[in-house]
Amino acid sequence: MNIFISFFFVACDKKLDVIYGIPTSTSMSAGEFQELKSFIKDNLRFLNIANDKIHVSFVPYSDSATQSIKLDQFYTRQALEAALDNIQQSGSGFNIAEALNRASDNGFTIFGGTRPSIPKVMILLAPKSTSSQAAAAQAATKLKSVGAKLITVSWGPDQSNQNILKAISSQPKRKFSYHSPDVIGLNDETNNIINTACYCKYDEEGKGAHFSLMTSCIAEIVAITILPFIKVLEDNFKFPRCFSFKIIVSVLLISQFFLN
Repeated sequence: MNIFISFFFVACDKKLDVIYGIPTSTSMSAGEFQELKSFIKDNLRFLNIANDKIHVSFVPYSDSATQSIKLDQFYTRQALEAALDNIQQSGSGFNIAEALNRASDNGFTIFGGTRPSIPKVMILLAPKSTSSQAAAAQAATKLKSVGAKLITVSWGPDQSNQNILKAISSQPKRKFSYHSPDVIGLNDETNNIINTACYCKYDEEGKGAHFSLMTSCIAEIVAITILPFIKVLEDNFKFPRCFSFKIIVSVLLISQFFLN
């Protein structure tokens, strides 16, 4: 359903530099790694990626970390998805401190493609951590010192990892730290994560952020309600598909108007 809604709505239309910290450890199964990539691609569908809007970079990490693409390298979702597909599993660790350091030392610099005066946010994905809590905290402090906000996303049963990630995330923790029992469950947090990233200067979050999520929820309810009706129109009255889409778009735009 997220894919359907993203056809009509761009959840985040701000100027923003985003870095995803992506674990590549072979300690994850191949299936888990692919589910993680699918989750990131789902995120990208809710970002208005363009030269003058949102820029995205990837920092794959395991025992060490690297910036696989610069923030100013690709300006379309399709190009970013292709770059994501090229990231392969390697190493055996989950050195989150290295990922954070790579983002602050390289990613969020002019050499990494960042833009001056544009809000910066790192979304650190980590099912485990092989960094010490002290090393992770020090790296997170350095990241925040360059003006970046830190969203941490964990999954799995490792309680110590959850504690570390929650401790190093930006404030307030309820907005910048997320956890799911498994990697598939991360999809349930997509709207919340994107909303937090979009309004990463949290003290500026207000009516717009609230309605961004509300609009997505209303749109999903409307879509579920109206699609069976559209099917009836197409099957019984032979309405063309484009006309059916026009009806859906009209209803969604009306809901957007009343919400604002």
